[in-house]
Amino acid sequence: MHRSRAQSLPSKSWHIRFSPYVLIGAMSAAIMATTVTQQFFGMAPVFHLGEIPAVDAGANFFLLVSLGLFVGVVSLAFNHFLIFFLERNRRFSVPAWGKALLPLLISVPLGFFLPEVLGGGSPLVDSLVTAPHAILFLVVLFLGKFFFTMFAFGSGVPGGIFLPMLVLGALAGNIFAAGAESFGVLPASFAVCAIVYAMAGYFSAVVKSPITGVILIMEMTGSFAHLLPLMIVSMVAYIVADLTGGKPVYEMLLARNIAFAEKGSHRSIVLALQKRWERRKYTNRKASLLRRHLYRIYKKRLHVVKPCFFYGADYRT
Repeated sequence: MHRSRAQSLPSKSWHIRFSPYVLIGAMSAAIMATTVTQQFFGMAPVFHLGEIPAVDAGANFFLLVSLGLFVGVVSLAFNHFLIFFLERNRRFSVPAWGKALLPLLISVPLGFFLPEVLGGGSPLVDSLVTAPHAILFLVVLFLGKFFFTMFAFGSGVPGGIFLPMLVLGALAGNIFAAGAESFGVLPASFAVCAIVYAMAGYFSAVVKSPITGVILIMEMTGSFAHLLPLMIVSMVAYIVADLTGGKPVYEMLLARNIAFAEKGSHRSIVLALQKRWERRKYTNRKASLLRRHLYRIYKKRLHVVKPCFFYGADYRT
């Protein structure tokens, strides 16, 4: 998976409506970024997974479905915890630099005791392939990477969740492979494949964009031989997320930002009307229209007007 292409593929998941302008812009940016990277820096994959053996989807169908179920269940917590940490961070009455200080302080002990969970995580995925880990340590790595991603993104510091999603999927796939291998139901050659397939499944479940996940990971493997296993794992994980009421993470973040923008605009309108109300510049008829207008805003569940205002009390946010 090349860096420039990896950044252009998820654009389909970040836009609610498909537009030819978005496609042309994304394709142009990908072509230009690929050209610059190839001419000046050299093309190198983000993950160094080596040769990935092909898997017979028919003979390992139940293993692939089980992997998709496991990844789909594990991915359910991602969106909920992400919104939870964002809301908790928003309610803290501290400056922005103070909110960014918490992940910085957490990263100090992690840098000494668990440095694998810091950064984007591509070296961690490479180490999963080259050096096998105990299943307990894999669980610790997954929980550490998961909660540190939540703390870092929830703090409001500019960053992303795209690469951490892939890393969490790789860890989930390695945990599944280690557990299945300990029970003797998984061949050792399937471990690397489970890591790759779980990345696509985790991405598909969280973003709810299985086609993007399949193409992304298929490009990483560089072979069409993994297309069918990728589709099985991604679709099963997607169905699990869909049946449990999961929503696309980028759409959730977009809806949250739009709600805050609308809330801010209505708040400014209401404050301006409140100032004019306090100056007694309204006749009885205008006052009645004003109250009805504010009541309609309140009924839209924007929570910018409190009921006490309609009974003559002061407006408080």
